[in-house]
Amino acid sequence: MYSDLSIPTNQYASIPVQVTLPNNDILSTNFALSDTILEVKRFILPALQPKIENIQQIKCVMHEEDKVFETEDYTVLKHKWNNCPIQISVSIEHHEDIEKIPNESNASAQPLIHPKYGNILDTNATMPKYITGYKNKNTGKLYRNTNVQTTFENIDFDSQYFENKMSMAIQTIQTNDTTTQSMVEFSTQTESMDVLRLLNVMREISITDKTKDRIKDLDKYARIIQKSVRLWITRKKFKHMLEYYYYTKQLMYDEEKNLKDIIKSEKLQNKLNLQYPTKTNDFEALYSIVHEHYIKIKSSSKTISPKCAINENKEHLKNKLECYKEINKHRNQVKEIARDKKIIQQLNKISKPIIMTKSNGETISIETPETDHAKQLMILYKDLKRNDLNKDERTKLLLNLRETLEFFKEIDLTKPVIDLLNRELTMINIIQVKDDQLTILRKRIEISMQSILKKPEINP
Repeated sequence: MYSDLSIPTNQYASIPVQVTLPNNDILSTNFALSDTILEVKRFILPALQPKIENIQQIKCVMHEEDKVFETEDYTVLKHKWNNCPIQISVSIEHHEDIEKIPNESNASAQPLIHPKYGNILDTNATMPKYITGYKNKNTGKLYRNTNVQTTFENIDFDSQYFENKMSMAIQTIQTNDTTTQSMVEFSTQTESMDVLRLLNVMREISITDKTKDRIKDLDKYARIIQKSVRLWITRKKFKHMLEYYYYTKQLMYDEEKNLKDIIKSEKLQNKLNLQYPTKTNDFEALYSIVHEHYIKIKSSSKTISPKCAINENKEHLKNKLECYKEINKHRNQVKEIARDKKIIQQLNKISKPIIMTKSNGETISIETPETDHAKQLMILYKDLKRNDLNKDERTKLLLNLRETLEFFKEIDLTKPVIDLLNRELTMINIIQVKDDQLTILRKRIEISMQSILKKPEINP
């Protein structure tokens, strides 16, 4: 009865299988590594054909020692093989429409089996309602792309199994659904050993009137939201632009104000420098102002007769020279004040005690003979420049200064100053000359004293 049952012998590796039929007959044969329970059902289908109408009525279970396992049509034999013959028992289920799957809302994908050929159609049995996706603006149709996970198979592509070929077949199935007016489903499937599995689906959906109204309302609200957002962005940009405008305006106003203040302060400072000149640039500016002033006067007197012009020019020249003389006099006074200030600063610096720091951080000041001598010279020089001393005080000052300088008499640097000091003592005490007549002599003593203080032999 089962002599004509066989499988192709083009497989290099095979799995031994023992199938127990419903009438307790046992069939032993070999299957390929990639074969599934579906191949086993197809193998025994001719023997059971008069008793069954659909291959789904065949139920197979596996025996492993004392355990029994239910199997599915897509169970791969290789996963259940442990290098021993696989024991399979077959039974027949008698019921109708077993291949049909109820079309319920939001149902999950279930495998479908072709009623005649027994192929597994791994596709979605139903679709969720109100599915939206990409809408074509030109045609007004809505598109949705879905991916369906295929059944996992752990297959080793060794040199033997690699000879098995896998082909791709594209099928088109047209279906109808209550949620749409029309639907076209394009299914790309992989065919391997009569097992078809869906890889991806593209559906073209024509929308119903209810869905169209809902999308119109959605477009309306979307435009309102979009308009509000754009107005908010525009107001925000305008606010930032306005803030930047006022910022730049205030910045320019502050810079202009600062520039005016600087110009005003510079003019005031120049005016003070001309009134109280202390630097070389100040005196040069005074010279140029006086020169320009008399040039203007000379240019304005061209209409006068030549004789009057000569007399006026002489008068202007005399006034100009008088101005220059006063400027020079003031310049010499400023130089003398600066010179005295510099000498006093040097004497202060020399007369300061030496400051040393101990290892513990304490500071000590040390007085040396040089600092004492510099301090004494500084006091004598300051008293020498005083004009408020009476006759006795002046005499005492000159005697102290002469006694100090006589210590350096062998150097021959203090001899001229000592002679001048003796002359002033004689004129004060013997001749009794008034102070007004001693101005030049005292000035000579002061200048000589300044030159002596600069000598390192006397003031180290």
